[in-house]
Amino acid sequence: MGREHRRARRSARRRPRVSDHPVHRGRLRSDVPSLPAAALHRQRGSAPRGRVPRLRLGAFRRVRGRARGARSPASLVNRARRTFLTEAGTKGLGATLRCQRCGRDNPIALRFCQDCGQRLGPPAGSSAPLEPARSVPAAIPRPEPKPETAAPKASTRCAECGAESPATARFCVACGRPLSAAPPLTAEAVPRSAGATPPPPAAGAVTAFAGARSESSEVPLGRSAPVARLVVIAQDGTPGREYPLTSDPTDIGREEGAILLPGDPYVSPRHARISLRDGRVFLRDLGSVNGVYVRIRAAERLEHADLVLMGLEVLRFEVVTDAEKGLGPAIENGTRVFGSPALPRYARLLQRTVEGVTRDVFYLSRDESVVGRESGDIVFTHDPFMSRRHAVFARDPSNNTFWLHDLGSSNGTYLAVRGERELFQGDHLRVGQHLFRLDFETGGPRS
Repeated sequence: MGREHRRARRSARRRPRVSDHPVHRGRLRSDVPSLPAAALHRQRGSAPRGRVPRLRLGAFRRVRGRARGARSPASLVNRARRTFLTEAGTKGLGATLRCQRCGRDNPIALRFCQDCGQRLGPPAGSSAPLEPARSVPAAIPRPEPKPETAAPKASTRCAECGAESPATARFCVACGRPLSAAPPLTAEAVPRSAGATPPPPAAGAVTAFAGARSESSEVPLGRSAPVARLVVIAQDGTPGREYPLTSDPTDIGREEGAILLPGDPYVSPRHARISLRDGRVFLRDLGSVNGVYVRIRAAERLEHADLVLMGLEVLRFEVVTDAEKGLGPAIENGTRVFGSPALPRYARLLQRTVEGVTRDVFYLSRDESVVGRESGDIVFTHDPFMSRRHAVFARDPSNNTFWLHDLGSSNGTYLAVRGERELFQGDHLRVGQHLFRLDFETGGPRS
């Protein structure tokens, strides 16, 4: 097969181009005017292979928009379920429960309020079941978990109040009294009639929030309603779990007490005690390692060795003795030491670290020394929880006493409890890494 024959076959297989037309042959592609396909086929004497539909501008854009906005069936079902629950809680559709704290209407299938997290239940003093607001189809039913049959757990009965405590506890979980060496009671040893209803959850039922744990938040039979309660405050400032003060006293600790904080390594085994006397609440530190801090509301007088908590800093306040105040110029080998000018020293702040040692020492040489994150006499620029001007240490020159004032900081200034301290409505106390707020049931005493 010759070269010219092969070239003829390749040219026959090649698709016709506009430039092959006799009218445009020999011109550049840029100079060739565009011709309709039908006119070109008429001039060439060929027939088109098929009709190609003409696309409109924006057709592909609309197709892409529909593909991007498409949702799967599962996402549509979840979105419809969330919409139903939200509308049921805000508009009162279906059977709803009204929160006793914030007044929010929540679907009857929820156990906690969607706004404040309060446990939902029937109003106090009413035994009739709640009626649904409207007759609408109920939400998607959830299968109820099958009750697990746990082995009977040994417990010890308190001789003072009659409450049952775990066999390993040394103190009663209800009243805090030491448990005697009475034989432990088991669940099998408790007599029960055939038609009797099962007892409520025992003291071992644990409820947790933000690391805090309490044996039970229910009021035991035969006891009066709680006078006050402790509310856990989360890091963002929202209230959480509540712990009614139903017993006197109520101890807080990591291993022992009515309120347990097992996940907090800074809490002692039995850390603090809350006592109730004549409708008033008192707080006492039980010799803990890290102490109990209460947020100050007004000026607090400082004493030697007081601990102050502001932001993330723990400062120990110490009064300078007369021996340190009388220091004169230093002399070495008969030569006076050159240095910064001497200033009067009235007190000092020692920065306490988690290593158990003192890192920095700040002397108070003025009648007012401001502590803050950006401005002041003592500045902690690395502390994100400290305000710009957080607190001030003031000295009274007449009697050489010192006072601590909070300058309207966002997170407050805390002072360690000395001995026993009375708590008032809305007081904040810090135990380890946990922050609690005291709320009275009937508007208790205010500071």
